[in-house]
Amino acid sequence: MRTCETLIAGQCGYIITGMRNIADAKIGDTLKLIGTKVKPFPGFKEARSMVLEMPESELNVANH
Repeated sequence: MRTCETLIAGQCGYIITGMRNIADAKIGDTLKLIGTKVKPFPGFKEARSMVLEMPESELNVANH
């Protein structure tokens, strides 16, 4: 890993925030500069939490 100022298409990165509760992070969150306005993508819907159940015999396949 290395520090960089920007990310371009195809790159992955991470940020460190002051969040104290994982529930505060939502799929689809957008980072923006203070004072800028961002329109949501048309048709965007907030993700729903779900639990999937599977037999233990399939668990190793799902984890690899």
